[in-house]
Amino acid sequence: MGTPRKYVLLIVGWFLLVVGLVITPLPWPFGFGAPMAITGLVLLLSHSFWVRRRFIKLTRTYPISLGWIKGFLRKTLPGLRKRFGINAPRRRKASSMSSGKKDS
Repeated sequence: MGTPRKYVLLIVGWFLLVVGLVITPLPWPFGFGAPMAITGLVLLLSHSFWVRRRFIKLTRTYPISLGWIKGFLRKTLPGLRKRFGINAPRRRKASSMSSGKKDS
């Protein structure tokens, strides 16, 4: 189970992503949805393994359409994590049984 902070950040991330995508086509002064959606995406990619896995599959399927988002996030994500105190996701360690090694 995750911490309550993680669940709050996931809810905020989904909210920002959905609202940002909805208000992006609106004219100025309401059309600030793209930065809002990117902020939501950063939160979700930082705290959800499922979202990260889906995003990778989508960028491989549609490299021209989504490749610029991946490049933008690759450049800006470390700075945003440092500024807002968001830790990088930990990679899962392969278990000894799945790698074929036996414990002595």
